[in-house]
Amino acid sequence: MFLSLFSRASYALEAWKTGKYSYKIYDLDEYDENLTLSKKIHTKIAFKDVDESNQGDVVDISEVDGLDYSFNIINDKDGKYIIVQQTLTNNRKERARFDLCTAIEFNFNEDGFSVTESYMPNFGFYLWVPGFGAYTWVQENHPWVTARHEKDFGEDSTPLYFTTRKNLDPNFDEAMTWMATSWTNNHMQPGDSVTFSYMIAKESYDPPFLKLDKTLIKKEYEDNEKIHLKGSMWTNLHDYRVQGKYEITNKQTKEVLTEEIIDFISDKNGAMSKDYDVEVGPLAIGEYTLRVTSYIFKLNDYLWEEVDFSVIKSNQKPKINIGDKGYTYYLPNSDVSFTAAISDADAGDKKIDVKVYLKNEMVIDKKVPNSLDQQKFTFKIPKNTEPGTYDVRITANDGKLTTDESFKIVVKLNSKLSIEIEIDKQESYKKGEKITFNAFITDSDTNFDSEFEIKVFYGDKLYTSTKKKNDNPQGIRVPFEITVPEDETQSPVRVRVQVTSLNENDESGFSFNVFDDAGNYDKITDHKNEKPKSKLEKQKTALIAVLCVLIVAVVCVSIFIVYLLVKK
Repeated sequence: MFLSLFSRASYALEAWKTGKYSYKIYDLDEYDENLTLSKKIHTKIAFKDVDESNQGDVVDISEVDGLDYSFNIINDKDGKYIIVQQTLTNNRKERARFDLCTAIEFNFNEDGFSVTESYMPNFGFYLWVPGFGAYTWVQENHPWVTARHEKDFGEDSTPLYFTTRKNLDPNFDEAMTWMATSWTNNHMQPGDSVTFSYMIAKESYDPPFLKLDKTLIKKEYEDNEKIHLKGSMWTNLHDYRVQGKYEITNKQTKEVLTEEIIDFISDKNGAMSKDYDVEVGPLAIGEYTLRVTSYIFKLNDYLWEEVDFSVIKSNQKPKINIGDKGYTYYLPNSDVSFTAAISDADAGDKKIDVKVYLKNEMVIDKKVPNSLDQQKFTFKIPKNTEPGTYDVRITANDGKLTTDESFKIVVKLNSKLSIEIEIDKQESYKKGEKITFNAFITDSDTNFDSEFEIKVFYGDKLYTSTKKKNDNPQGIRVPFEITVPEDETQSPVRVRVQVTSLNENDESGFSFNVFDDAGNYDKITDHKNEKPKSKLEKQKTALIAVLCVLIVAVVCVSIFIVYLLVKK
């Protein structure tokens, strides 16, 4: 351990593991000394909603049973940023909720000074740490991080966990000694693993946001196909030139194909975003890396997403195009149905051999017509299947070569009343946007628990409620749609779904962030790098203000006394 600490590169921001559950963040101070930026990093777990009133329900990560925790640290080779990836694995035999909170106490090394923050809408926080300098804690809308839900900070000696600071003003600085970010409403099936990542960057980092529709990008193309790139780029900053480009690099030859796809001046009274929709290629046979980058060149702020893909000879393999994947949750001995188009450009291949596997066991083996039309496939989940998340793997063979695709399903038990949420959730929604999801409810006691009452809460308010018959031993699905209010001011928002029968009840839900479209603000400029006033200086300023008021009062009283004397 000591060897690893003393052998660290000592030139910039970095983080290193110090124990099974602990790590520290280091940086150079203003005198080029390598010091610890983090005084202490707290990692906490909660099993239900937590606020200031029930902080006693929060558990340290080292004390949680049935949960495996690991973390990975990525240090930028140039010392410009760190990324901390925290992975939770549910080792319990049933579904469980594990909410995660990371709180950092800052180790600023100048007496009398405070750490200050400035809110960066839809992105994170700009931090000034006395003795170290400026940082950006990236918390959402970045491909390298997992969108946080709760965010809070304070000057107290003990951090608050799983709480959120509301009504933040990007043009107002606040003092603090700690900052916490939380990921909530994480309902995990047995064996499931989920990774939560955050990023801390040096200085002010505020790149244009980037959206790339990865569902359009295949892992394999033929040498007569084009690659479809579609998405958007946007920014909170006005009066800046926003640019975007793609780069496709051949891994073998290192040749790069690049083109600019976005170029506009952001204007808070006009365009703050632009869409792109381009086709690239066809490309030569080989292995490639696609990188789509958004940037403000003037600020040297970049953001990118990368995807690997390959190009093969046309007519070489059959194609599998999965259409409707069905649902997410199933019970043992229930049917899974999905659709897929199985095709081959070789007209001589009239029939294609299709096999479907679950848990590496074949559940479908049939020959299907070579067609671009979607075909339906159905199989039954074996009765003895344990609860957990499984891959449904599909293979197609034309007698020469094989193609495979897959998608995931979750198998759960039907031993008691339970509810699961099926949703293709985004990390952020805009005001007025609709959110659709299914509530999948199961209860084997159809005789005793014959009816469900289902309530959907948006925040703390009841959004809708309904009653449904428990008339299917394989579970029922109830569709819901909620709309983010146009006047929504709170973010994040928690959606809770409660189901109650005669003898039992259960609850599930999800959290999401509301995109702050009122976030147009001025770029954090060089004046932010001026040394902030210390607490002593602030006290002196306040004292001077009080003295000024007293002087004015004395003068007024003196004038009044003189007036009375003259009047006599």
